[in-house]
Amino acid sequence: MILTDQDNAMQNAIRTLFPRTIHRFCRWHMVKKCKDQLNQMYDQHPKLKDKLTSVINHPLNPEQFEAAWAQILDEFSLHDSSTMQKLYNDRHMWISAYFKEVFCGTMQSTQRSESMKSLVKGWYVDNTISINEFAKKILNCLIDMHNKEASEKYQSQV
Repeated sequence: MILTDQDNAMQNAIRTLFPRTIHRFCRWHMVKKCKDQLNQMYDQHPKLKDKLTSVINHPLNPEQFEAAWAQILDEFSLHDSSTMQKLYNDRHMWISAYFKEVFCGTMQSTQRSESMKSLVKGWYVDNTISINEFAKKILNCLIDMHNKEASEKYQSQV
């Protein structure tokens, strides 16, 4: 499985070069792409954000997702929203209920890899280091992240 944003060239390349690979859209990119419109709706309907986030993030089956989505449209009178319609039209590509049969670990978003790329480029490497130095710095980055996560887990249990 490959997760990407909604880039048409990427979709075509994946279909051509990896015909047996399942391609899905990154959940984070889907929401980010509609961020301004969603924020306007959230301002109009303060309870919408929590309900929509819950429907998007919880592991529902397709029937449960459809019912929950319809309930949101009804409750907040969003049947005419082009943003909601766009998100819904692409649901098979980014809502996990429609690809549960595909093993993808816990990955439904490229957000973590994007943040890792930003972290590495910003703090650990530049274009002047050797491949050996790059490997060492990446290892240090992973160790730092592991230690931070372990510390956060410990602090949450104390």
